[in-house]
Amino acid sequence: MKRTSGKNNLFEPISFKKDSTTIESDYNALLKEYHLLAQSEKKYRLLVENGGDGIVVVQDDNVKFVNKEMLDLLNLDLKALHL
Repeated sequence: MKRTSGKNNLFEPISFKKDSTTIESDYNALLKEYHLLAQSEKKYRLLVENGGDGIVVVQDDNVKFVNKEMLDLLNLDLKALHL
Protein backbone atom coordinates (compact mmCIF):
# COMPACT_ATOMS: atom_id res chain seq x y z
CA MET A 1 0.00 0.00 0.00
CA LYS A 2 1.30 3.43 -0.89
CA ARG A 3 0.07 6.90 -0.17
CA THR A 4 -0.49 8.90 -3.33
CA SER A 5 1.55 11.82 -2.00
CA GLY A 6 4.25 12.39 0.60
CA LYS A 7 1.87 14.05 3.05
CA ASN A 8 0.90 12.21 6.21
CA ASN A 9 -2.87 12.71 5.98
CA LEU A 10 -5.15 10.03 7.47
CA PHE A 11 -7.92 10.87 5.02
CA GLU A 12 -5.77 10.59 1.94
CA PRO A 13 -6.70 7.71 -0.42
CA ILE A 14 -4.36 4.73 -0.44
CA SER A 15 -3.28 3.10 -3.68
CA PHE A 16 -3.61 -0.70 -3.62
CA LYS A 17 -1.98 -1.21 -7.02
CA LYS A 18 0.98 -3.56 -7.05
CA ASP A 19 3.27 -4.39 -9.90
CA SER A 20 4.36 -7.94 -10.71
CA THR A 21 7.72 -7.47 -8.98
CA THR A 22 6.01 -6.52 -5.72
CA ILE A 23 3.58 -9.43 -5.98
CA GLU A 24 6.44 -11.86 -6.66
CA SER A 25 8.39 -10.46 -3.71
CA ASP A 26 5.32 -10.78 -1.45
CA TYR A 27 4.80 -14.36 -2.65
CA ASN A 28 8.43 -15.30 -2.02
CA ALA A 29 8.32 -13.79 1.48
CA LEU A 30 5.11 -15.68 2.24
CA LEU A 31 6.59 -18.92 0.92
CA LYS A 32 9.70 -18.44 3.07
CA GLU A 33 7.54 -17.86 6.16
CA TYR A 34 5.50 -20.97 5.35
CA HIS A 35 8.65 -23.10 5.16
CA LEU A 36 10.02 -21.64 8.40
CA LEU A 37 6.71 -22.37 10.14
CA ALA A 38 6.67 -25.94 8.79
CA GLN A 39 10.22 -26.51 10.07
CA SER A 40 9.32 -25.06 13.47
CA GLU A 41 6.22 -27.26 13.73
CA LYS A 42 8.26 -30.35 12.83
CA LYS A 43 10.84 -29.58 15.54
CA TYR A 44 8.10 -28.92 18.08
CA ARG A 45 6.28 -32.16 17.17
CA LEU A 46 9.48 -34.18 17.52
CA LEU A 47 10.18 -32.59 20.91
CA VAL A 48 6.67 -33.15 22.25
CA GLU A 49 6.21 -36.66 20.89
CA ASN A 50 9.69 -37.97 21.67
CA GLY A 51 10.75 -35.95 24.70
CA GLY A 52 11.24 -37.61 28.06
CA ASP A 53 8.49 -35.61 29.78
CA GLY A 54 4.84 -36.54 29.97
CA ILE A 55 2.71 -33.88 28.29
CA VAL A 56 -1.05 -33.47 28.30
CA VAL A 57 -3.02 -30.59 26.78
CA VAL A 58 -6.43 -29.84 28.28
CA GLN A 59 -8.67 -27.19 26.76
CA ASP A 60 -12.15 -26.34 28.06
CA ASP A 61 -12.03 -29.38 30.37
CA ASN A 62 -11.35 -31.67 27.40
CA VAL A 63 -8.13 -33.59 26.80
CA LYS A 64 -6.87 -32.45 23.39
CA PHE A 65 -3.47 -34.15 23.30
CA VAL A 66 -1.43 -36.67 25.29
CA ASN A 67 2.05 -37.77 24.32
CA LYS A 68 3.32 -41.34 24.61
CA GLU A 69 5.40 -40.62 27.73
CA MET A 70 2.30 -39.42 29.64
CA LEU A 71 0.34 -42.46 28.51
CA ASP A 72 3.15 -44.69 29.76
CA LEU A 73 3.33 -42.82 33.09
CA LEU A 74 -0.41 -43.26 33.60
CA ASN A 75 -0.35 -46.82 32.26
CA LEU A 76 -3.03 -45.97 29.68
CA ASP A 77 -3.41 -46.39 25.96
CA LEU A 78 -4.78 -43.82 23.57
CA LYS A 79 -7.98 -45.79 22.94
CA ALA A 80 -8.86 -45.61 26.64
CA LEU A 81 -9.01 -41.81 26.45
CA HIS A 82 -11.42 -41.69 23.47
CA LEU A 83 -9.47 -38.96 21.68
